Amino acid sequence: MESNKVESKMNMPCSKKGKEGNFFDNLKSQFDVFMNTSMEQHRICLQRSFNDFRDFVKHKREELSLKASNAGGNGGEADGKGTNNS
Repeated sequence: MESNKVESKMNMPCSKKGKEGNFFDNLKSQFDVFMNTSMEQHRICLQRSFNDFRDFVKHKREELSLKASNAGGNGGEADGKGTNNS
């Protein structure tokens, strides 16, 4: 089941391609792929991108809340520097 997800993700047109030529050749091939892709595939790609971004934000929020809770008595700063100016 997991290998099917990996295979389908690799076959999606929104997956990143390797650099094979100069900038304009790469741009033209990416544009051609974009224009020849169905709306359903664009929707799936956009949905994946949105979900990846949402997971990233969720992870960062959890990370910041852990830092804040570990800061304890340092003046409430999440970066661990505190408010002492000595």
